[in-house]
Amino acid sequence: MPDFTGYFAGRNLGLSQVWTEYFLYMDDDHHFTNRTKLDVLVSLLDKTNLHLVSGTIKGRERHVHTLRVVGNRTYSCYEKRHQYYHQVKGFPGCYVADHVPNFFLASTNEVKAIGFDPHPALSRVGHYAFFMSALGRIRIAFCTTVEFLHNQTTTEHDLPYQSIRKVGQEYYQMRGHHELFKYDFVC
Repeated sequence: MPDFTGYFAGRNLGLSQVWTEYFLYMDDDHHFTNRTKLDVLVSLLDKTNLHLVSGTIKGRERHVHTLRVVGNRTYSCYEKRHQYYHQVKGFPGCYVADHVPNFFLASTNEVKAIGFDPHPALSRVGHYAFFMSALGRIRIAFCTTVEFLHNQTTTEHDLPYQSIRKVGQEYYQMRGHHELFKYDFVC
């Protein structure tokens, strides 16, 4: 794809080529370990009513959240909390949540039905935007028994990428306006 098209547009293109029941998505800086048990994730999708399942980064749950829309007749916004709802019955260490890391196995058809918003406001930072769009539409869980690594080291070869990846306040302002409009929030 052309430069600066955005990773959500790239996800849509990649997803359009998937014909299997499930697909695995992971960022380019995620790595498998001996504890990356994809069979556990497949089992969750096969044996429950879940649509998207993830693991944890080295056993940490800091990238797992619940999302809640709050407000009244004139005000609406959302809360993002570092927590989960409950354990998945029959799967110890697996919990229901609304927002999980960018390493997940998911139902191809369910995710295609939601898609990834290719708007320029979400072209560089917008992982949680997919989960906002998915809220109330798909069921999500993560397992502490399934781990993957996240490489956060930077070398001199990464500097050109880092200059593109790091966004300024202008970008976040554009993204904020887009979210308010898209989700009809007033916050």
